[in-house]
Amino acid sequence: MPIATIHSFKTIGTQAVPVTVECEVTKGIGIHLIGLADAAVKESLLRTITALESLGYQIPGKKIVINLAPADLRKDGTGYDLPIALAILAASGQADLPDADKYIVAGELALDGSVRHVHGYIQAAELARREGKALLLPRTAADLAAEVMRESVDIYEIDSLPTAVQTLEGKRPAFTAWEHVCQMQKEKPAPGKNLWDSIKGNYGAKRALEIAAAGGHGVLLVGAPESPKAMLAKAMLDILPPLSAKENLEVQLIHAMNSNFIENEQRPFEQASGSVSLQALLGGGFNTHPGRVSLAHRGVLLIDNAAILPKSTLEALRAPLEDKAVTISRLKGKDTYPADFIPVLGTLPCPCGHYGEGEACTCTPGQRIAYLARLSGPVYDRIAVQAWTQNAKNPETLPDGENAQAVAERVAKARRVQTERQGKLNEELSMHDLDHNFCSDTVKDFLGDLMCKLGLNMRAYYRILRLARTIADLEGAEDITKVHIAEAASYRFLDRKPNI
Repeated sequence: MPIATIHSFKTIGTQAVPVTVECEVTKGIGIHLIGLADAAVKESLLRTITALESLGYQIPGKKIVINLAPADLRKDGTGYDLPIALAILAASGQADLPDADKYIVAGELALDGSVRHVHGYIQAAELARREGKALLLPRTAADLAAEVMRESVDIYEIDSLPTAVQTLEGKRPAFTAWEHVCQMQKEKPAPGKNLWDSIKGNYGAKRALEIAAAGGHGVLLVGAPESPKAMLAKAMLDILPPLSAKENLEVQLIHAMNSNFIENEQRPFEQASGSVSLQALLGGGFNTHPGRVSLAHRGVLLIDNAAILPKSTLEALRAPLEDKAVTISRLKGKDTYPADFIPVLGTLPCPCGHYGEGEACTCTPGQRIAYLARLSGPVYDRIAVQAWTQNAKNPETLPDGENAQAVAERVAKARRVQTERQGKLNEELSMHDLDHNFCSDTVKDFLGDLMCKLGLNMRAYYRILRLARTIADLEGAEDITKVHIAEAASYRFLDRKPNI
């Protein structure tokens, strides 16, 4: 009997690598699985044999050798069930699969021969695109992969082993998974009211978030426990532009590692509290899974109660904020994940949380200063926008603010202007760029006088210039004016001396 070959894959981080399932039926007895397979893969033999028998196929009474190549790469998971079953059928002559070389195949077999969901489908689809092959997956995985990859790769869905056999015999399904996804999208209900429009009041905080979204700036939200800091942070998703196809693929590849799928082209939102561990924030563990900073890639990361976060954990954010990536080193290897996100820190204004609410605060000025001083350091230096949040007493009496659609259009336009002008957002402008462009000497003198009056330092100087450039872009202005500088300086109130 000739050696049968079926193509499959293995995920390594956010990528997939090819795995070839080879099978030969020869003289002897027993079923032998080789190729550095783990316990889950070895268990698949009994599952596969039972499924074949339940469908009426014969198990050859000879020696069956199954090799998972390359042999030096450890194989794990249940996705090799279907490729192994197809290889046995082809090697034993019970099925002629002329199109086997055109597909990458994966799927877990049930005892009755039906096919169950597998993980790593986004990575598999990207591998199939690179290899110039089609992809054969269980129905749910195929639909999710097609929703991300669209028409860039042919993805076919199967629900059982016989369906897979028919496909590899050259009898392809009537339509691809992408056509099925298009049909389902037509039946989706219309989206309801977004979060941005449902938040009453906090007009100053909303304006600050608009500027932060337009320029990619970090945000510090200060307010009482009842104020909607988390809601405002999540509402940023409503005014950020949708992900491009490239960005969407980056995001889906990261979330697929945790077996998650987020809405297509929707920017991710991740939230961590002041008690979050360093491993949960940056990633790690036995399999070096991505942490919150990577799961928030191209989206928003909220760290609530940031003032009580351990200093070592807070300062660990410095590398992701600078490099837009995080590297995790463990015994099994080293992985680097992207981490380009907008940081939003939420904090109380004082230990009791009620400063600024009349006589409710019981903290001394020294206690307030010491509490907010916990935020000082490299991470605080990279937070450009500071804004107060308030709890609306009578929200039904407040007028509606500007709707999310109008704000989102301004943000998208400002981002396009920045990309065309400098190839990056204003948050990434260097000090050299800010010193030699964008504003006249008169405006710089005005900023210098303002810094002296407010007691600001040079760290705040460049933050104000970046913010002012973003405000000017939102207005469609070519140069920074004194009005832009004045508004930008108002978002650095914690830098003033004396502090609150």
